[in-house]
Formats: sequence, C-alpha cells, structure tokens
Amino acid sequence: MEHKRPGMLDFAGPLWECLERWNATQQAVGVQAKALLDAWVKARGADVQKGVAFYTSMASCRDPAAVLHLQQQWLLDAANRLQAEFEELGDKVAKLASSADPSAPPPARAAKKAAE
Repeated sequence: MEHKRPGMLDFAGPLWECLERWNATQQAVGVQAKALLDAWVKARGADVQKGVAFYTSMASCRDPAAVLHLQQQWLLDAANRLQAEFEELGDKVAKLASSADPSAPPPARAAKKAAE
C-alpha cells in the first residue's frame, strides 16, 4: 500500500487519502477566501477614494440644490456598488460550493494516477 507509513497499521492508507483530500480542499478554500478578501479590500479602497471625491465636490459647492443632487447621486452609486458586490459574492460562493467535489482525489494523487 503506497500510503502506509512505517509502523502504521493497514487501515492507515485510506486514512492518509482522506487527510490528503481534506488538506487539498482546505488549501483550495483558502486560496478562494484570499481572493475574495483581496477583492473586498480593493473595493473598499475605491469606495474611500469615491467618498473623498464626493466630500471634496460637496465642500466646494455653494448651491444647496446641487449639494442635495450630489448627495443623492452618491447614495445611488453606493447602493448600486453594494448590490453588484453582493451579486458577485453570491456567484463566487455558489461557484466555489458547486466546484468542490468531495469524491475527487487530491491533486497530488490525481497526478500520480495520471502518470500510471
């Protein structure tokens, strides 16, 4: 048995396969979670820049009606960005959940089987 470690019993092979599969799955989830977090941080940076631009334009505006229009436009843009982010996040989570095949062998085992 290829997974049998020295001093281990015969049932260790399937156990090691399960541990390798779990490890590979956790690594894939970690990579996806990091990508989601990086996208979120990037979006927050863009939101901060848009907020600074909004407050700068509002501070330089002398017309109360124009200030109200700027505020409404900023709120509408913020709501649209939030909705788009939630839709994108939902799509990514659904893709991640549907792409995880628990019966698939871990990448290292798949490469070994392909070589055989």
